[in-house]
Amino acid sequence: MSVGKRVGGYLYVHRAALVSIDPAAAAKVKRASEVLFGYEWNVAKIGRSDVSLLLYEDFTAHAFPALLKSAKVDLVSGHISETDYSGRANPPILHRKELLISEDDPRQTTFRAVTKTVEGKGLFKHTNAIGTRDAWTRLLESAGIRIDGPNLVSVRTGTKPEVARWKTAIVRPGLSSPVGSLIKARVLSPDRTLFDYGCGLGGDISILVENGFEAFGWDPIHRPDGRVAEADIVNLGFVVNVIEDPVERVQTLMKAWSYAKRAMSIGVMLTSRADVGGQRPHGDGYLTSRGTFQKYFTQGELIEWVATALGVRPISIAPGVVVVFRDRELEQETYYGRNSAAGYVIANIIVPMRERAIKRAVTVPVDIDAELEALWQLALDLGRLPAIAEIPSSIRAALAAKQVSIGRALRQCAESLAVSALDLVARARMEDLIVHGALSLFPGAPKFASLPASIRRDIRHFHGGAAA
Repeated sequence: MSVGKRVGGYLYVHRAALVSIDPAAAAKVKRASEVLFGYEWNVAKIGRSDVSLLLYEDFTAHAFPALLKSAKVDLVSGHISETDYSGRANPPILHRKELLISEDDPRQTTFRAVTKTVEGKGLFKHTNAIGTRDAWTRLLESAGIRIDGPNLVSVRTGTKPEVARWKTAIVRPGLSSPVGSLIKARVLSPDRTLFDYGCGLGGDISILVENGFEAFGWDPIHRPDGRVAEADIVNLGFVVNVIEDPVERVQTLMKAWSYAKRAMSIGVMLTSRADVGGQRPHGDGYLTSRGTFQKYFTQGELIEWVATALGVRPISIAPGVVVVFRDRELEQETYYGRNSAAGYVIANIIVPMRERAIKRAVTVPVDIDAELEALWQLALDLGRLPAIAEIPSSIRAALAAKQVSIGRALRQCAESLAVSALDLVARARMEDLIVHGALSLFPGAPKFASLPASIRRDIRHFHGGAAA
């Protein structure tokens, strides 16, 4: 079964997730609910020959919902037994809510953050003190955690200085290193949307929009009314390192991750670049002279922290910047490009279009120089003419608006290319693919059929196929 929490031979599942469990188990719940027609419940406890319908406090409003009442139906004899817990001062409670709901339930991220926080403190090993509300609350408080509705917060003991988070936003002359690194690594492109989570003063967004990107952002202090929505890429740049509460830090990471459709970047301050002179230790970081908090990471610590919190291992794309992927094809393309000799060649080729000898063997009656420039740059990145599927939708739309077919534009681009520059990239791409192919011979490495489509096209174009 893909959904559910198993305890003592019973399967616990939320009512909203019944469609995701084994049909035979779902049929048992249906029979019990027909016997208990009109009974209010939100969790089913499914056994071999009996089903209990349980009513817990609202999952969304409570981190660890208390049990209010239950009704058990013996499916063989039809016997019913009910228990009311609503008047008890110390009722049973529920842990690991994320196991009871479906994988695509939007509450998964929040629920998992709560569980990971508790796991990180090692509290689930105290099996004798987790079943009822009072004992569980005392155990949490002994670990420095307090329940705040659906969330967990650190207990603040003694007198601690106020942290001035609003002072951490700064004005930059250009793109921040996380966003600039996303573009350099070709994770972010004009045909992919970006959500800047914790955007500060919004400098990255302004620069991106001015350059043809679709970008938007939100910040709890400087842009509280900003757009909050899913995007292809989410940027969490210099956010988690200014959060002094480790619990909130993980929750922020997981919340931002819930909006990423393809990938998310995380940027932090590195220990190697930190000057802590004049700073005071505070928690696991430092208070600066301006009253702001900084948690400094090593690159390895950042990778392990993200991997532990999200369950997905990130890739480093710059010092202090890592990217975690939902889109496995984009992940492989990024990893391939990061270790590519062709990338070094491309970075050192400057061939302005106006300086190229352009032969117009294929005449186009309208001005498509901008589109040809974009196609040329894409061809330079690939070391070959792009396939139609590799051309950004914005370029395809621009050509369609000018009534120029993609095929015709590609032919024009082929006639316009500086062949010597393209040959340099092509040779480097061929070398990259030989190295990539050699690595694929090791156990556990991805095989040809599982490689991203762009890499498979490269292999066919430069080597005639995987067998070569």
